[in-house]
Amino acid sequence: MVCYFLRCCSSIFYIRKICPLLILLLFGLDDAMISHAAELRLTWRDNSNNESGFRIERSTDGSSFSLIDTVDPNRTSYIDQGLTDSVRYWYRVRAFNSAGHSGYTNADSAIASTSSTGGSSGSPPPSGGSSDAGSSGGGGSSSGSNSPPTITQVSDQTVSQGSQSLSFGFTIWDPDSISSSLEVTASSSNQQAVASTSLSVSGVSSNRKVEFDLEPLFFGTFSISLTVSDGEEETESSFTLTVEEAESRPVITEHPVALSVLSGDSASFSISAFSNPAASYQWLFNGSPLTGETSPDLFLGNVSSANAGDYRVRVFNSEGTVFSSIGSLEVVQPASIDLAPIGQNALINESVTLFVEASGSNLVYQWYAGESGDKSNPISGASFSILNTPPLTEDASFWVEVSSQDSAGNPFAAISSESVQIIVSNDRSSTLERLSNVSLRAQMEEGNSGLVAGFVISGTGSKRVLLRALGPSLSQQGVSNPVEDISMNLFRLSGTSQFSLIGSNEDWWRAVNASEIVSVSNLMGAYTLGPESGDAAMLLHLPVGVYGAQLAGSSMGGGTALVEIFDVDAVSGEIGSASLSNISMRANVGSDENVIIAGFVVTGTEMKRVLVRAVGTELINQGVQDALRNPLLQVFKGSQIVAANDDWNDFGGVVSSVTEIVGATSLAPGSKSSALVLWLTPGIYGALASSSDGMSGIVLIEVYEAL
Repeated sequence: MVCYFLRCCSSIFYIRKICPLLILLLFGLDDAMISHAAELRLTWRDNSNNESGFRIERSTDGSSFSLIDTVDPNRTSYIDQGLTDSVRYWYRVRAFNSAGHSGYTNADSAIASTSSTGGSSGSPPPSGGSSDAGSSGGGGSSSGSNSPPTITQVSDQTVSQGSQSLSFGFTIWDPDSISSSLEVTASSSNQQAVASTSLSVSGVSSNRKVEFDLEPLFFGTFSISLTVSDGEEETESSFTLTVEEAESRPVITEHPVALSVLSGDSASFSISAFSNPAASYQWLFNGSPLTGETSPDLFLGNVSSANAGDYRVRVFNSEGTVFSSIGSLEVVQPASIDLAPIGQNALINESVTLFVEASGSNLVYQWYAGESGDKSNPISGASFSILNTPPLTEDASFWVEVSSQDSAGNPFAAISSESVQIIVSNDRSSTLERLSNVSLRAQMEEGNSGLVAGFVISGTGSKRVLLRALGPSLSQQGVSNPVEDISMNLFRLSGTSQFSLIGSNEDWWRAVNASEIVSVSNLMGAYTLGPESGDAAMLLHLPVGVYGAQLAGSSMGGGTALVEIFDVDAVSGEIGSASLSNISMRANVGSDENVIIAGFVVTGTEMKRVLVRAVGTELINQGVQDALRNPLLQVFKGSQIVAANDDWNDFGGVVSSVTEIVGATSLAPGSKSSALVLWLTPGIYGALASSSDGMSGIVLIEVYEAL
């Protein structure tokens, strides 16, 4: 390696607020491994304390200079790389800041060469070396020993608190190695001052930079150490960084976090902030200040749904205001079982539908076989409020666990139902279990004559039936919008699709058997009709067949109508071999009270299996274009719900099987119609069809006796 150096004169110059003394020294650097390229090293002395940096200019003729680089303040050396062999270069340097430039240093020159002869080797002087620095470079070592690398000293620095992305330049050199092969590392004496992951050294040649992010809240003094290594020898240098505490607006170091708590429990939020001067706090709930909540901590006891919402903090001092991020509070309502499953009887190899009604937040269900509390036999996939049991071959017990969840799916307190027993029998007589008194209630549009209540008399022989179409009398039963005048026509299916009119009535009291209608109504326990009301009624002996009672009424804006079908034989004791096996009604369903209700009575002493359906889009195939897309079906006993269904596919297997048994029209696999197969004890029931999504349309509600 051959190095060239030139001793230079010092130059003192002054500009506004800059007063540096610069001495420019040049040293030629080269390496035998580099062909047709060399380096020249410049060093100068800096006596100023307020420069923004230095501008370095170069010339190949000593008169025409051009800017080649700008370096950071406090730099005292620079290495110019990639020079052409055997060419002389001139250099000059001047300082600058916002006020302007200083004068130039003296111009100095040296010849760049990659030749291995003709020169003497030497080491560059230390940063800020004296005027005899050039003469201190002696002859090259002939012993072949390795020389340690050198590193310029970065001057001590002072910055303000909150400074970030700091960068300080320095140069490295080694007489035995090319600069790009030298490894430089940096470390901090205080890990709390510098984010360790941000401390790095950039650059791949002689000119390097140490860069790091200063922690925004730190103030005080620490040091940065720089180590350069050539693989055998290493040199270390360090400088001190003083961070002066600054007055500033608060800095939040810990924000409130989101919470989910059970209703009735407590909740706590907190915040941490650095502030100089000291900070004040104000908690906000959904954007509004909470009276008296001016500390870094917020405690809420016995929370309820009224406390659910967004909490954040306004943090402020004389320097400014900041807001924390939002910590939301979710109040989870505990699970509560409002209607427990009910025990039932079942035929062997038949399924049973169990239902639980519960309230709470984001309810989760899990059904189990066995006694309540025994979780050893969970039923796979039974995670809904309704359980359709597998076919049963023996008596069985079932129970359900209901728990609440927060919005993230975290479970809270769970509650268990009592176990219910299903009694399985191979012999069930349905002789005495019949559908007797039935009723169908729906809304009629003004002038609409398409409201039809259907029913089926099955078996053999005939049956005595009382039919009533109520409108005006409903006002005495608390109905606010009854049909003001109603008429009824009764049809019987005489062919595959042909109905024949077999009777009609508009004013019940005009019927030839009006007195008998009164006595039978009393026998059935039916509501007494007004002496000259606009209701309609018929008392008939009807043979086995399919019937439809078509209603027509008049009322401003439409109103509510009720059809009642009474099995007089079932109540009078003349059971016979004919039975009322199916009822249905087709009407418009919408929101609020615009629903269809089918009421029916199961008589006898044993349970009766029934199929209840709310049919929607399948009606399109029957010419009903405005069919309800998504009906909801609920079955009540008195005021208590027995079962509910939104989509019949939830119980597709058993519904399809019983639908085929009773001869009903099949439901489409992808439809949103609803259906339930139930074993019902004797009593009074109501099946309600409504809209699941608030839309309106025509729906058909059906109740079948399923033997």
